[in-house]
Amino acid sequence: MPSRKLTSVQRKTLHESEIAYSRTMPARHTHHYGNGAIEKLLAGDLSFHNASSNGGKHNFHSFPAKFPPQLPRLFIDNLTNDGDIVLDPMAGSGTTIIEAVSAGRIGLGFDIDPLSVLMSKVKAASVDPTKVEAAASQVVQDAEFSLLKSSRLEKEIEKRFDEKTREFIDYWFSQQAQVEIMALLTQIEKVEDREIKDFLKLLLSSIIVTKSGGVSLAWDLGHTRPHKLNQGQQKKYKPAVHEFEKRLFRNFKASKAMVSMRRLTFNSGTLRIYLSKTIRLI
Repeated sequence: MPSRKLTSVQRKTLHESEIAYSRTMPARHTHHYGNGAIEKLLAGDLSFHNASSNGGKHNFHSFPAKFPPQLPRLFIDNLTNDGDIVLDPMAGSGTTIIEAVSAGRIGLGFDIDPLSVLMSKVKAASVDPTKVEAAASQVVQDAEFSLLKSSRLEKEIEKRFDEKTREFIDYWFSQQAQVEIMALLTQIEKVEDREIKDFLKLLLSSIIVTKSGGVSLAWDLGHTRPHKLNQGQQKKYKPAVHEFEKRLFRNFKASKAMVSMRRLTFNSGTLRIYLSKTIRLI
């Protein structure tokens, strides 16, 4: 089978990775993969039932089939050294590469899902929580003001989405939810700082893609099995602006914890995340 040509971005990524890896080759390498090291790890307790998996950086956004961060961290700590590259070709919610960065490794991730890329970037970004709070407060204030003229927001929805997409939106979102989400989105798009804008976009997404709450009409959306009825009951609407503020408060506390944690560990690690299909190396 002929090999597939790599894009310029993929070639650059591999080249950078090779350079970074070559710097980790001196005698610092102390882990030995023989002597049944991997087998011993696999034979241990990998359930982590008593460990918290939803704190801080890993609880920013719901995502299907997330594994506990302690799982990749166990293998990273025992099978790699400081400065090594940890590759996740299907990064998902970014758990593995974020843990790699936390451990002082180079976290390199790829994913075809734009949400996955956004999640990893936001989790690793060095945003100032106070600036995030100020920007979010302004977004909420301006969104509430724009809701006084909801007809403009309705026109914006018609302008942005084609007929088929609007049918999908109408099925899963009430009219009130649509205008409130659009009010928040249009104000978030005005934020100049890119990292803060990404943080707020992920925040907005998190009140839509949830397991049972959220502002859509869907139940169980976080597990990718959305349905409108739960034991015959339809969801009660939760105002989007209010839910946005609630989520901001929770993520704001997590962000402050991340800043403290990053001062201790993130300075020695590096993260690269790319929107791409998995590279075929051979």
